[in-house]
Amino acid sequence: VTAQARLLLGEQAARGAAERAEQRAAFLSEASALLDRSLDASTTLATLARLIVPAMADLSLIDVLRPDGTLQRIGAAHGDAELRAALERLRAIPLDPERPYITRETLRTGQPVHVPVAGDQDVAALSQSAEHLAVARAIDPRSWLVLPLEQHGRVLGAMAFLRCGAPKPFTGDEIELARALAERAAQAVENARLYGAAQDAIRARDDMLAVVSHDLRSPLAAIQMCAGTLLERPELDRAAAREILTTIVQSVEWMNRIIQDLLDIASIDGGRLTIYPQRTSVAELLAVARPSLDALAQAHAFTVITTAERMPPLRADGERVAQVLTNLVSNAAKYTRAGGAITLTVTPAAGGVRFSVRDEGSGIPADHLPHVFERFWHERRDAGLSGTGLGLAIAKGIVDAHGGEIGVESEPGSGALFWFVLPADTGGA
Repeated sequence: VTAQARLLLGEQAARGAAERAEQRAAFLSEASALLDRSLDASTTLATLARLIVPAMADLSLIDVLRPDGTLQRIGAAHGDAELRAALERLRAIPLDPERPYITRETLRTGQPVHVPVAGDQDVAALSQSAEHLAVARAIDPRSWLVLPLEQHGRVLGAMAFLRCGAPKPFTGDEIELARALAERAAQAVENARLYGAAQDAIRARDDMLAVVSHDLRSPLAAIQMCAGTLLERPELDRAAAREILTTIVQSVEWMNRIIQDLLDIASIDGGRLTIYPQRTSVAELLAVARPSLDALAQAHAFTVITTAERMPPLRADGERVAQVLTNLVSNAAKYTRAGGAITLTVTPAAGGVRFSVRDEGSGIPADHLPHVFERFWHERRDAGLSGTGLGLAIAKGIVDAHGGEIGVESEPGSGALFWFVLPADTGGA
């Protein structure tokens, strides 16, 4: 080869590389514009998956980890009708997160996976069932590349690029392009997550303002009415004036409870809830809680049952545990008719003591049970009930701070049973 021919070949190679670089830049620019178009991750990633096909792969899968750890699977396939039908079947198959599937290793380790030439055994190794394997064989992947969607060292999801029918390994340039796409996709997922968190915070703030303003209005109205009466009727006798002043004091106490609830929930959210645990007995805990429980039980038949004379000592903050019991009994009172029974039962439990509060209310629908410890939940169930809707959330925060467990059991029409377990003090006297 002459020097002139070598020079020409070099120029052609350089021109080809420049053209490929320009094409990659244009592709990335288009992808970035699509990802910036919306803060809804599902929409943007579905668009990205369609952009990848057929430019880089015959089929693309994007698996995003939801906050609860489950997968949201987004995908796109080449225009071939059979391949698209197989993709839809693949997306409909539920995945066991503990068994192999194409993105699992990358989701677990954050490391890329490149299979340049895949055989039947490789496809079978990533299939969880006969149905899964049948769909995978219909897709017939022969080369694939899986890359993590990562932000700040945290894996948010994974992108899989599959080439079907015949092996076609990804070149170095293609892998670099895929990495750049994955970086942009990860940023889009993170932006959507942050936007969702901001929207949740705004909704929580609005809920709090609505509930607090609603709940403060009643005691303020009572104080205003009582103060007005005292001003307008100075001739009131001592007994009548005392009754009005008692109402003012009770209203102020009500407002203080609302403010304290807000401070407690803020402390729980910020990880600043303070407890002062010490070695104590069940009898001592109940003695601390008894005055508040008796006041709540005036309109109900209230019973305390202990099913064992000797229960292990606990390491607990008596005032905080009394607050949990008060919140649970207060919640039970809202759903129990006047004269109905509320039962507090204390029993030994594995490694500690179990406290249970049962009411005779209408019960809680099954679809509500996962939400009962969320703030403001009772406001969503029944707007006619008083209170901030923070009592159960605070109870959970206090029990969690003690290293205990809390839960609820209920069936519609059969009342509700709220329980919590505090660990025993095993450290000696």
